[in-house]
Amino acid sequence: KSAQIGFARSLWLAAGLLPVRTVNAAWTASGPGGGGALFSPSFHPSNPGELFLTCDMGGVYRSTNTGGTWTVAPASQIISSTRGKVQFTSTPGTLYSVGRVAGTGSFFPVKSVDSGTTWSLLPSYPAGGGFTHTIWADPGSTQRLIIAEYDRIYSSFDGGTSWNNIHQPGGNVRIGGVF
Repeated sequence: KSAQIGFARSLWLAAGLLPVRTVNAAWTASGPGGGGALFSPSFHPSNPGELFLTCDMGGVYRSTNTGGTWTVAPASQIISSTRGKVQFTSTPGTLYSVGRVAGTGSFFPVKSVDSGTTWSLLPSYPAGGGFTHTIWADPGSTQRLIIAEYDRIYSSFDGGTSWNNIHQPGGNVRIGGVF
């Protein structure tokens, strides 16, 4: 029924029978940029002024004042991509993301314990890794993680020190939400 209403409304708009409100608004450039597209906004759950953006050109940007000013994480520690959404945990400064190793096409899970100022690789990674597509961190814990590669899914209950393979190739799997 809602599809019928939406279609009917579209017809009324197209026929000029519904009023269209015009707003005179000006857009102002603000924040990080200068090339590339920005992806995966992550808003801190306990500090609404803090947010992260990742860029397909490699940057991980952080704002602590709702986008008024931005800092970029050192490229020597984390190079992001469209898949590097920052994940928050039960400890406000402990964050997880996916980072690319400089000079390679390999993507690994990374961790920050100082609110994203510095980043490092996790203590271990499943055999044959380097193809991490996504990471999820439990917002109620600093230890529970799930990573997805192209054809495998792994879980960790110790902050990435060890991993359990919870999905093998050979079947289709879709993850609609975690934690």
